[in-house]
Amino acid sequence: MSRGLSFISVSDLMFFLENNGFYPRTEDLEAILRRCDHDADRALSFDEFIEVTEIPTSSGSDNDKNSFDNATPLKQSPSKVQFEEESIERLREEQAKREKEWREEAEKREKEELEEA
Repeated sequence: MSRGLSFISVSDLMFFLENNGFYPRTEDLEAILRRCDHDADRALSFDEFIEVTEIPTSSGSDNDKNSFDNATPLKQSPSKVQFEEESIERLREEQAKREKEWREEAEKREKEELEEA
């Protein structure tokens, strides 16, 4: 919309979300479009955008605490920090697995050497 256009493209939406700490998967963006792009032009018009981002009014009941989460298709994707933490944890697990395999292989070689001697 900043380029004088009256719609938000998928690439515009991705750019905005990533610059604001959200890292959606392509499937997430497609789900947003399926739910909000009423004219199926693969872009959000101003009216569609307003509908997506409108915050529901609260009637004060306890059930309304989660009404925003249920009312909008823009759910928070895992943050970059979460991705990095998960990646670090996976790397540590892989490293521990490799170290265990190396120790087992070294012990096996050591036993074989002792048996040959």
